[in-house]
Amino acid sequence: MHATRHAPWILLFALALPAAADAGGSAEDYARAAALQKQVRGKVLNERLDGVWVDEETLVYRRQETRNTWSFVRVDASSGDKGAAFDHEALATSLGKALGKKLDATRLPLRPTGRSGDDLQVRAAKRWFAVDRKGGVRPLKAGAVSALELPAVRVERSKGGGADTSILFVNGAKQAVQLIWLATDGSRKTYATVKPGSEHTQH
Repeated sequence: MHATRHAPWILLFALALPAAADAGGSAEDYARAAALQKQVRGKVLNERLDGVWVDEETLVYRRQETRNTWSFVRVDASSGDKGAAFDHEALATSLGKALGKKLDATRLPLRPTGRSGDDLQVRAAKRWFAVDRKGGVRPLKAGAVSALELPAVRVERSKGGGADTSILFVNGAKQAVQLIWLATDGSRKTYATVKPGSEHTQH
C-alpha cells in the first residue's frame, strides 16, 4: 500500500530526467551559437544614423552602401528633400589633389562638421575644407572654421543608455580647455585637457 501510493511520483521523476539532461545542449550547439554573431555581422546596414546637423535645418549623414563603401546624403528638414551631399566622383578627384593622394569616391575619408557659407564644411586628414555641391574644394584655416553654437543651459548629470557616439573638440581659444564628464551619479570625471590650437576626439 505504501509503495503503490508513491509509484506515480517515481514515474514522473524518471520521465523528467531525460528532458533535464537534453536542456543543457551539446558542445556543438554552443559552438553554433557562438558563431552566430560572426555570421550575421555586417549583414544589416544603416541600422543607426551617423549624421551631423550642419545647421538648424540641414542634416548630412553617411549612408553605408555595402560593408566597405559609403556615400554622403544631405537632407533638408524643412522641405524633406534628400539627395547626394555633393558630387562624390568630382570630390574624390579634387580632395585627392589637395591631400596629395588618390581617393576612392565610394570610400571618401571625410567627416562633415558644419557649414561654410553655402558650402559644406568637412574634416579630412586633420585638415579643414569647404566643399560645394559640385565636388569642388577649398582649404579652410582653423580660424575660419565655424563652431557649433549651443544655447546656455543648466548643467545636468548624464543619463544612462543610448547608442555609442563620439564628438570632436577643437580648441580655438588662447587657453587650454578641460573636458569634464558629469556622470550619472553627479560626480565629475576629467577626460582630457585640450591645448590651444589642438583637438581631441572623445567617445
